[in-house]
Amino acid sequence: MIGNGRRYGGPFPFFKQARLDDGLLDVVVFKQLGYLEIIKYLQEVFFQFRNPFAGGGVLQTSRIRVSSEQEVPVELDGELVGQCPVEFQIRERTLRVLVPEAAA
Repeated sequence: MIGNGRRYGGPFPFFKQARLDDGLLDVVVFKQLGYLEIIKYLQEVFFQFRNPFAGGGVLQTSRIRVSSEQEVPVELDGELVGQCPVEFQIRERTLRVLVPEAAA
């Protein structure tokens, strides 16, 4: 999983160390987890405040390329958009936000 903010899928804090303004993507790496490991991980995400991947399953980077020897679908914000390989990177200062001035 790759994210820029703390939450994924609504209120779920999958990326506990993420900050929108740090210029880094947060990456959670799953290594062939079985059902019990997945359930344990999801319990930690939903009910605890500590990082369940403190042992090295989380990394931060400004750019990442994901590839696979097999066909792997890529999902962005809940939509299937293609197959691996795919590359993600942070593009700083590319979103302009206009805020109306407060009435005096």
